[in-house]
Amino acid sequence: LSIFATKIHFLTKTLDPPPAKHVGMTDPELRQRMRYVDLAWNEGSRDRFMDRTKIVKSIRSTLEEHGFCEIEGPTLHTIAGGAAAKPFNTHHDALDMPLVLRIALELHLKRLMVGGMERVFELGRVYRNEGISPKHNPEFTMLELYQAFGNYESMMDITEAIIANALLAIGIGPVVPGAKIRSISQRLSLASPTTTCSPSTLALTRPTLAQYKPLPNHWVWTPMANTPTSLRTKCSRQKSRMS
Repeated sequence: LSIFATKIHFLTKTLDPPPAKHVGMTDPELRQRMRYVDLAWNEGSRDRFMDRTKIVKSIRSTLEEHGFCEIEGPTLHTIAGGAAAKPFNTHHDALDMPLVLRIALELHLKRLMVGGMERVFELGRVYRNEGISPKHNPEFTMLELYQAFGNYESMMDITEAIIANALLAIGIGPVVPGAKIRSISQRLSLASPTTTCSPSTLALTRPTLAQYKPLPNHWVWTPMANTPTSLRTKCSRQKSRMS
């Protein structure tokens, strides 16, 4: 088939050739700097973006189910408080005053609690003028939440619900626990893979502290009677090795 064009209009000029069709963009630095090319040429990149959207939506939904109210705090602060980090400095021309980009979400959330809001959270961007790597960006998204009249068990419950529901939102079932409990997410096998973790179900699914033995820098999971034999053996070996 031959096509005889009578008129050609260039939408844009190509300065660099696109990545190889069957290889895609393999340079990790270019993938970070040119996300649009990564999305267009690398399989799985778009799925990760969509999964992140589902996770963020799930986090907000879970916190709202637990009675938390989302707020939007100011990005420009007069002092860099709430964390120990170097801020980005800027200047407000109209007010003629120096300002900094926030390094944490903490301060204004606590002020709202003083005002009477018992459960508040913010999922927003913070800025820290420090190091950079493929896994650490000076501008990143942070989640902070505060609850009045709660304790560490309250935070365990809400953390478990956030992680479990986020996994379910992207189609991943609960995580099977191992011998070492390094994070709350390793206890998700106690939750149903078909239901979300609501405040009422968490009381039934969260194990008691009696099932855990504290050791330096980590926790060891003590298998129950209905734990598979292979897992009990693995736990015993790792427990002996750590002792």
